[in-house]
Amino acid sequence: MSWRSDGFVLLEAVLALAIVSLFAVALLATVGGQVRTSEQAGVLLVASALAEDRQMALELLDREAFLDLPDSLAAGVFAEPFTDFRWQATVAPVEDEYDLFAAEVTVAGFGHAYTRRTLVHRSGTVVGQAPEAGR
Repeated sequence: MSWRSDGFVLLEAVLALAIVSLFAVALLATVGGQVRTSEQAGVLLVASALAEDRQMALELLDREAFLDLPDSLAAGVFAEPFTDFRWQATVAPVEDEYDLFAAEVTVAGFGHAYTRRTLVHRSGTVVGQAPEAGR
């Protein structure tokens, strides 16, 4: 074997190792991104379910409670096992709309926040004559 052919084999091995290394680095970056995305999706899935729970609690309120939201429903921290999540809720009348309210619930945890918005209709008391007996 001559010196030239030995050197050429070594150069081929180093080049092949460099190509494999670049491929491995790209693969690790892709897998790391997928893991982060998966963790974020898990957190937002839990936050979405918790926001829906808080929104359902708001929708059980009557008109008077919508106008003056109780502190226990305006903000707080969830019970075990969700103590890492907190919520904040706001309800406001919609401008130029009668008996229509905009309700918003934001759940935050683990550096992410999920906001859920909806419109809720709560009619006021209708004032009128009582129906006559027998009709």
